[in-house]
Amino acid sequence: MSTRIILVGRISHDLELKVTANNKKKVLNFNLACRNSDNKTVFIPVTAWEKNAENISTYSGKGKRLYVEGEWRINVWEKDGIKHKDVFVNLENYEFCDPKPDDEQTLFEEQFSDESLSESIV
Repeated sequence: MSTRIILVGRISHDLELKVTANNKKKVLNFNLACRNSDNKTVFIPVTAWEKNAENISTYSGKGKRLYVEGEWRINVWEKDGIKHKDVFVNLENYEFCDPKPDDEQTLFEEQFSDESLSESIV
């Protein structure tokens, strides 16, 4: 039996897509900043694999909102006689929550940025 979880939050740091050493799978680990019932920010660790990891690292980033579905996972291991435990959400589905940038608006902003206007005035 697994525990399903649904989260909506913001990616808390820059994303770095990695490849596992042993089986060469793409993996993306990040924290999702979410509000709890006390309206306090909590940082939930999330792990995405393969195509999901690639897409999120390519099309999203720090500060972007993300809807995440997955299940809680717990990894327990021992190193140098000390037990360690990781609790995280294993991402299964996701959706980008921020609106897609409007290409025409972006082009307009690039052509008429404050810098270009100030250069043409001088």
